[in-house]
Order: sequence, then C-alpha cells, then structure tokens
Amino acid sequence: MHPYDNVNYDGSLAWYVGSKNTDSDQSKYPAGRALKAITGFNYIAYGCSTTGKSNLESSQVKSKLVSTINTGHAVLACGRSNSQGTSYMPGYPAGKYGHWIASDGYRDDGKQVWVVDPAGSNTGVLGSSWKSVFAYYSVSIDKFTDFAWYHGILW
Repeated sequence: MHPYDNVNYDGSLAWYVGSKNTDSDQSKYPAGRALKAITGFNYIAYGCSTTGKSNLESSQVKSKLVSTINTGHAVLACGRSNSQGTSYMPGYPAGKYGHWIASDGYRDDGKQVWVVDPAGSNTGVLGSSWKSVFAYYSVSIDKFTDFAWYHGILW
C-alpha cells in the first residue's frame, strides 16, 4: 500500500487543486491531506499571493512556525525564489524557481529559520547551476516568509 493511497496521489504533490486558489476548503490542498495521512498531524494550508490571500506577515509565520515545530512537526512552504527580489534563497541560480522547502527548526526565538531544501546539492537531477545550494541552511524569518508568499505554507 502506498502512503498516499487515501489522498488520490498522482505522482506529484500539487499545492492546490481547483480553479482558483483563494478558498479555505482544506480538501483542495493535496499536500496537507497527504501529510495528515502520513503523520496524523492536522496540517493547515494557508494560500497567499497569487494563490490566495494577499498578505503573509513575518510575525504570523514566526508564531505559527514556532508553535508547529514545538509540537514536533515541520512546516512546509510552497514558494518561489526570485533572484531579483527578497525571496531569493541562498545559492539558487539567477531567475525565478518555484519549489517546496521545509523548516524543521529555528533559533533566536524564531528570527532565524532552519531550511531543509531538496534542491540542495542535487546536481545529478537539477544540473550544475544548483551546486551552490545546500541541503540544510538557515535564513531569516522575513526571507522564509517572502519565499512562501508566492503560493503558501502548511503548518
């Protein structure tokens, strides 16, 4: 049995399923459903920017991130690194790249966020332009928020 059998997994983990990503119907966020099925933790999706609510504040993300991690669960962000903006993630090539990242920890009371990045040093799949991305690094809560703002966050 595949762990995603009860969430209609189709080989990819979409952020949102529907015509417009602005509602609070959690059934339309397959990543949250898949994580709940696997972990038993009730992940809640918060869509923002182009896919939902227009704002995402660092203070809100910090509060939710700290409380979620303190329960023993990671926070996932479906966002975009933009080398021309504040969401640019360390080591990413120039351009705009949509991507999933996770946070499994924080320091300085949540002002710094530990990031688990599946793109980290994954040159075999992504190519040599990704060689400077580490699999584990920290960023400010502001940068994490700016990255997540493009699609949303699961906490």
